Amino acid sequence: MKVVVLGSGSKGNCTYLETKNTRVLIDAGLSVLQIRSRLRNQGIEFSNLDAVFITHEHTDHIRELVSILSKTKATLYIEENSYVEANHKLRGNLVQFPHAFIKPDHKYLVGDISVVPIKLSHDTVCCLGYLMKEMNTVDNISFASITDTGYIDKKYYKILSYIHTILIESNHDPEMLLNSGRPWFLINRILSDNGHMSNAQCVKHLKSIISEHNKNIILGHISEECNEYDLAYNYCLNEFKDDRKFNLTVALQHTEHPLIKIGE
Repeated sequence: MKVVVLGSGSKGNCTYLETKNTRVLIDAGLSVLQIRSRLRNQGIEFSNLDAVFITHEHTDHIRELVSILSKTKATLYIEENSYVEANHKLRGNLVQFPHAFIKPDHKYLVGDISVVPIKLSHDTVCCLGYLMKEMNTVDNISFASITDTGYIDKKYYKILSYIHTILIESNHDPEMLLNSGRPWFLINRILSDNGHMSNAQCVKHLKSIISEHNKNIILGHISEECNEYDLAYNYCLNEFKDDRKFNLTVALQHTEHPLIKIGE
């Protein structure tokens, strides 16, 4: 499995996964031109997309969805209420494309990728994380995307402890957020259980998840105004200290994360 986090943050989110037989995107916040360019930087040609999985209907996750679907043969996978909201935001243009409704905690098979959506907590009609595993292999070839959530339900800790590579939200530093000059309603939204996880909240969940099976942790959806890439990285690094057995990196907004090859 090849994984490239193409962009992560409030200006646009998109992650690319490829196996021998299947190619999918998680979210559609970047243009086809950006996707193609950033994948080419990692030695991958963007073609023959099979599916687009949407986490939720906020604009930074669906902005380029119509364009991507119109230029590929991909099927849209989305929760039903999110579809209604996304279709409204996109002026009814989703109805022309093939789509399938999905539910949290159900398993779906797309090509040779097993997909399990998990329920997250965000101020949307529904927000999903995704657990993806390459089938027909004895190796732990798996990836999880968990961003845009105020917390992670404890019931997912065990299954996440077996995931090879995890993209997890480390959105803000609370002190920077409180001093950001943002309206109080927005600050309270971000700090709520339906908002975004802080650096400390991210690490708290990771400490309950991490096992010898977790090889790569990618910190994502980092606020450019209320956090810093180095701050999020160093906070996590220092909290784990010598106990860290995983590779720790950060997903950026304006350039792609280096290609991760799982099981190769």
